[in-house]
Amino acid sequence: MTRALLLLALAALTSLLPPSARAEDTGAPVEIEGAREHVLKSSVNGTMLRILVWSPPGAPPESGFPVVYAFDGDKNFGLFSDSARELVFRARRTGRQPAVVVGIGYPRGEYTLAKRNFDLTPPADHYEMPPRPNGAPWPTMGGGTMFLDTVENDIRPFVQQHYPVNPQRAALFGHSFGGMMVLHSLFNRTDNYAAYIAASPSIWFNRKAVYRDAEAFLQRDAPPGRPNAALRITVGGDEQSLGEWEQGTDEALAKRRQWLATNRMVDNARDLTALITRHGKDRIDLEFEIVRGEGHGSVIPDAVYDAIWFTISHSQGMPR
Repeated sequence: MTRALLLLALAALTSLLPPSARAEDTGAPVEIEGAREHVLKSSVNGTMLRILVWSPPGAPPESGFPVVYAFDGDKNFGLFSDSARELVFRARRTGRQPAVVVGIGYPRGEYTLAKRNFDLTPPADHYEMPPRPNGAPWPTMGGGTMFLDTVENDIRPFVQQHYPVNPQRAALFGHSFGGMMVLHSLFNRTDNYAAYIAASPSIWFNRKAVYRDAEAFLQRDAPPGRPNAALRITVGGDEQSLGEWEQGTDEALAKRRQWLATNRMVDNARDLTALITRHGKDRIDLEFEIVRGEGHGSVIPDAVYDAIWFTISHSQGMPR
C-alpha cells in the first residue's frame, strides 16, 4: 500500500470513531500557566500600559516573593515566564525563593518602536545622536522620567497590592535602551530597587550621558546605613563587530559597521564597569559578563535567565 493510500485508510478509520475519541483542533490561543494580564492608566501622563505578571506555584513565603520588573514585556515576557518557571526548583533546592516576573509593555496591538524610544530615553536639553544605519531621523525622545514615575507610582503599587511580592526584594531589568534606563534609574533614583540588571545597555546614547550620571553618582557620599545596590551588566561579545550572517549591499554593510564601531557596546560596558570597580565598591556590588558568541539580539535569552537568578540571589534587604 502506498503512503497516500495508507493515509486515506487511516482518515477513513478515524471518521468512524465516536466524537469523544477524536482529537479536536480548536485553534484556541495558547495561555501561559501562572500568568495574568492587566492594563493600567498612568497617573503621570494618562497613557495606557499593559503589565504581564507570572507568579511561582505554591504558597508564597511570609515576606513575599522577590520580583523583577522588566521593560519590553511585549517582546520578552515569554522568555521571562519560561525562565522563571525553570528556576523555581533550583531556587527552592538552594534555600531561596523563586521570583515573580512583571513584564511592562503596551496594550495589545499598540506597541510601536516610536513609543518604546520615547519611554526608554531620559529627558535632555539637547541630544547628540549618531546617524542611524537606515538613514531615518531619530524619533521623539525624552519620556523616560515619566515612564519611571509610572512604574513607581502605578505599576509597583498595583503589583504589591494584588500579588505576594516583597517590595524590599525588587529588581529592575532592561535591554538596550532599557538597559540604559536601568542604569539611569540606579544613578539617579538609587533607593528604588535592591537589584539592577542592565543587558547590553546603550551607554553610547547622547554622548554617553549615563556614564556621566555614573561619575556624578560615585562622587556623592553614600547615605549612612544604606546597603549596596546589586548591579549586573552583560553584553554580547559580538555586539561590536559585524556578524558573518549579516547581508546587504556594500554601502548598507559599511553603515552598519560604522554604527557598531561608533556605539562601542562592549568597550563602553567595560569602561563603565572599570569606573564602578575603581570608585564604587562601597556603593555597588557589581557583576559583569561578556557573553561570548552572541550579538545584540541573540544575547537576550541568556540575559533574561541570568536576570531572574540574579534577582533571586541578590535582591536582599533594600528598605522601603
